Amino acid sequence: MLHNLALWLIGFDAPPAWPRVANSTINAAAGAMRATQLVSNTAGLSGQIPILLSFKVLPPMARIQIRLPSHFAFSTDITLYQSHLNYGGHLDNALLLTLVSEARVRFFKSLGYTELDVEGVGILVSDAALQYRSEAFHGEVMVVRMAATDLGRKGFDMVWSMNERSTQREVARGKTGIVFFDYKSHKVVLMPAAFRDKLAGFHAPSALELGEDQALVVI
Repeated sequence: MLHNLALWLIGFDAPPAWPRVANSTINAAAGAMRATQLVSNTAGLSGQIPILLSFKVLPPMARIQIRLPSHFAFSTDITLYQSHLNYGGHLDNALLLTLVSEARVRFFKSLGYTELDVEGVGILVSDAALQYRSEAFHGEVMVVRMAATDLGRKGFDMVWSMNERSTQREVARGKTGIVFFDYKSHKVVLMPAAFRDKLAGFHAPSALELGEDQALVVI
């Protein structure tokens, strides 16, 4: 593909003052691509016109990598229904997040809270990162496990994994950023101290790290 693009770039008609291009060869090396065209003019003389075609290599593309803890203190089972599937017959990528939301509701309920009342304040989802690992299908039971990571003054990250129950096939993993929010004043607030104490049994190492893949773009 790189060579085809290069041939297209140099396959123009020479201006009237230039001899006509007769042949083209390409040498690509060390971050630059050099094309040498063999030419002939009307007087029968031959020569070479060196043309430098540059291309740019972008920085490595960041890939999300979610690191799972060795132990999760909370888990819940969620069955996949027809409404969770898409036209491909498997779990829809967007609806997967609704399963995570349901598991999160159950997580807070296990601590005696709702998402609108954690010691008098609510929560908001501030960000989400996830990796899709395999397909999931109608009737399968997803085991969603959760743990708390990166506790801050006003929020924390919730790392989660999703596996098919009978085979333990990993379907997805991710992390959700949670901040505490006063819905009356519409402001982010501090994490309640009582809630922080309850999270002690659910704490896990940081989940988010970055991997690198090379990407080449020709301009």
